[in-house]
Amino acid sequence: GLSEPQLRILFTQYDRRVKQADVVLAHLQATYAEQLVPVPIRTTTQFAKASGSGKTIFASSGRSSAKTDYDTCLRHLWPISINPPETAVGSL
Repeated sequence: GLSEPQLRILFTQYDRRVKQADVVLAHLQATYAEQLVPVPIRTTTQFAKASGSGKTIFASSGRSSAKTDYDTCLRHLWPISINPPETAVGSL
């Protein structure tokens, strides 16, 4: 049979300028440390812009805090290596 899924909590739309966001994050860290993904997803206007254009934030050019946060989150949940294997000299 299937194993029981491991549930995780992902704190999104984190805005460090809002005091309540820090209060909620601290509560989640204290109460659900095992389940909480350690990287909160910061808020950005790119979400609204991407949604309005029917695309994801990853389809937009440039860097953003949210792209970085989601990338870090994914690497935490599903450890992967994106480094391509080295090509042997003379194999090209």
